Amino acid sequence: MKNLINFPYKFRKSIYFEDDSYRDLIFEGFIIIYKVEDEKIVILEIIKWQDR
Repeated sequence: MKNLINFPYKFRKSIYFEDDSYRDLIFEGFIIIYKVEDEKIVILEIIKWQDR
């Protein structure tokens, strides 16, 4: 997760959105959906993998 700030596009393109600025980070059983904006990263949702 430390790489998120420096490399926001490192993680896969979101399977929930068509736009490439939406990404899915998988971390310890969670899917963290975030959007890369100009100078910030906006976390949209945190989903427990088994609950999706």
